Amino acid sequence: MEPSEGFQALADPNRIRIIEYLSAGPVSVGSLKGHFSISLPGLLKHIRRLEEGHIITTEKRGRTVYCSLNHASLKRLETWLQKQHQFWDQSLNRLEKELKGKKRE
Repeated sequence: MEPSEGFQALADPNRIRIIEYLSAGPVSVGSLKGHFSISLPGLLKHIRRLEEGHIITTEKRGRTVYCSLNHASLKRLETWLQKQHQFWDQSLNRLEKELKGKKRE
């Protein structure tokens, strides 16, 4: 999974809210629907987008579909963000030292 797939999947307020509800554990689509003012087809579109981004998984049990977070994919996104944060921290620290050195000259 490319980080861009995951971030694109998260690039919507409704999908962020879905993730927040799923943080407590698996939730049925019917239960999720109760928290949104969008249509069921609209909610299913968001769920499919999160699945395509590997952020969630779905499992059908009988007639009920449950959504769960894909913790491994979320961890990969977190690791990528941490690496970016470390890179920019180091780069900005080097720039700051360079600028301070030039200011003294």
